Amino acid sequence: MNKTEQMAYNWLLKKGVKKEDIKYQHTTSPDFITSEGSFEVKKTNTFNIFFTKKQMPLLKDQRITFLIYYKDEQEPLVYDTFEMQQNFKINISYPLIATFSLEKITITRLEKMSTAFGKTRSEFLDVLVAGFYTPEIEAKIEQILKLQNKVTTSSTTKGEKQ
Repeated sequence: MNKTEQMAYNWLLKKGVKKEDIKYQHTTSPDFITSEGSFEVKKTNTFNIFFTKKQMPLLKDQRITFLIYYKDEQEPLVYDTFEMQQNFKINISYPLIATFSLEKITITRLEKMSTAFGKTRSEFLDVLVAGFYTPEIEAKIEQILKLQNKVTTSSTTKGEKQ
């Protein structure tokens, strides 16, 4: 286990997952499978997160939780698949690697807010999302995304007819 995976393992234990319930997969993804779910561990020093071609299916699996360790932070940023795709820029830098970039301003704001509330970034995000992401909000988001898709499809179709 590398240093980042060891931090994730300790984080899982701290969150109450029993040692015997944690299965570490050093040669495949996700890195950890537990009774609580599956966890993929990533480390970044530059706001970029790399995925190999073999790891790309993780980004479509709604059951995966991503534990993102920024620099030498002891607490991870915790994202589900939807949040990964919404909060990070996707850049394909090589056919085998996709890069996700968290905006620097987002990290700065997150640092300030979590410090002000005396929480880690992950704890602050969890409180924020849990308080905001109600079933009603989720339904509205789905409506907005469907509408955006219709608008995009409509404008593409108009461009093709001209």
